[in-house]
Amino acid sequence: MKRRALLAAAGGGVAAALAGCVETDSTPGGVGPTPERQTPPASETTFDGTLASELARREVPEPPDAVTPESAREFVRAYERAVLYNDLVEYADKRGEPVQTEVRPIRTDVVADFRNGEDGSPGGGLLVVSDGSARARRDSGGYTVHRALVVHYLADSVHRPRQYTAYQCVPPALGDDAERDPADAASLQVYDFADDDHEVSVAVHEQDGGDRVFFARYDPSDLRLVVQPGVVASAGEYEVSVARQSGALADVAWKPQPETPSWGGLTVVLLPGGRLFAAVLDPDVPASFDGGLCGRAY
Repeated sequence: MKRRALLAAAGGGVAAALAGCVETDSTPGGVGPTPERQTPPASETTFDGTLASELARREVPEPPDAVTPESAREFVRAYERAVLYNDLVEYADKRGEPVQTEVRPIRTDVVADFRNGEDGSPGGGLLVVSDGSARARRDSGGYTVHRALVVHYLADSVHRPRQYTAYQCVPPALGDDAERDPADAASLQVYDFADDDHEVSVAVHEQDGGDRVFFARYDPSDLRLVVQPGVVASAGEYEVSVARQSGALADVAWKPQPETPSWGGLTVVLLPGGRLFAAVLDPDVPASFDGGLCGRAY
């Protein structure tokens, strides 16, 4: 499995695809760096042979009052199990045919912990990435539903998920005379978990000389996730400065190298309360989501 960015763009323009019914038993891989990774529990099989017309939806759990990496992973697994099972019920055949349902193990990874700010002040949260699937079997055939690359923002009693299948591509920043195809150039993504409509600006400067090589403003409130291809065309050492209208600032050093997670791992996160987080994340992305189609759409 190749190492890639948190979200490798898999569609042009605006994508809002349903990560749903397919006649397959394949399970996409999950995402997230390894420090907080744990082996998921065994598959959970329920309602063996139950009539499809008698399947009932499960209650979706509430987020924990006090968020820790452990409680966040546990909650996300329970949340995703319930949502996946409810997706099976939604697509179930109501003709009364007996159905066996199975919710497969949910992979969860804590990819960022910003519960305390740089000054030690509370009010941040955690980013957890999950990957899972569920399937239904019956005599006439079956179906599988997937929830891959779901990013969850968790703070005390707060949960805001963002699904990979709803994102906005913006035009590549590189010009026609760039030395690299914009689809193959370094990229960034902006997640919006905020409760306001403040825009965010991102500037990239060369560390040596200070020349600005990239600048853009985003209002990701429509789909809550923006994928920006074609940020820089070549490897190097850069300083990234991020600012919100709320006055929040964030800086991160970025050393993108082709064929490494840094090439697409630059990530900006808009948080509730006007806060901001920026980092170069290093998760795994399954090969089926690997590609530069956001860049090739223009």
